Amino acid sequence: METTGVSVSDSGLIGRSFGGIKPPLPSTCRNLDSQPEQCSQTVSQTCTEDKMSEYDYDVMPVVELKNELFSFQRLNEYLRRETESLQEDNDAIRRNNEALREKNNVLQKQNNILLERLEAMEVQNKACMETMNKQHDNMQKEIQQLRNKIEGDKSACFAKQQMNIQSGMNDLISKVYSELMSKKQEVEDLQDQLYVASTRNRQDLGMVIRTMGDIMNAEMEEKHKKKSS
Repeated sequence: METTGVSVSDSGLIGRSFGGIKPPLPSTCRNLDSQPEQCSQTVSQTCTEDKMSEYDYDVMPVVELKNELFSFQRLNEYLRRETESLQEDNDAIRRNNEALREKNNVLQKQNNILLERLEAMEVQNKACMETMNKQHDNMQKEIQQLRNKIEGDKSACFAKQQMNIQSGMNDLISKVYSELMSKKQEVEDLQDQLYVASTRNRQDLGMVIRTMGDIMNAEMEEKHKKKSS
């Protein structure tokens, strides 16, 4: 007779029924409410004690044997579920590892592409640096030649610049003076216009005041006549 994953002969029950030397399982494994982990630990401890003990025990009752068999079945079922759960976890980990491996391969390819681009850029940078160094040397030579030429023509150039500056300043002064005189005439014309306009405004204002006074006087006289009548 076999149970799910555990045989009666493997559990030592036959030896007990014929007065074998193996002791019965503790009550923790015969209790239906026991935790499978505790039962497994107790069975392991009992098996170790079996090897060290030479004592005979009484034949176990059939009910206890059935309880032990049922406990082993529950333990086996628990271990089976745990094994399936661990297998599922292992499958999930394997799938994750495969996905990570694929991502790693993609990243590795991208890294290789970037390395190739970097090497190409380094080659271009080296060529650019060589070209720039040559251009810098040529520019230094040209600058030195220009400095020598400037030093040779410095006196004549300075005298010419002074003459040009003086001539330019004279032209500028003459132009500024002409503009000042023109602005002065404009200011004088504006002052004359302002005087004429202000005089006219004063005259107009006086006329308006007189007219308003006449109107107010007429209204007052009209009101006085109405009150008198």
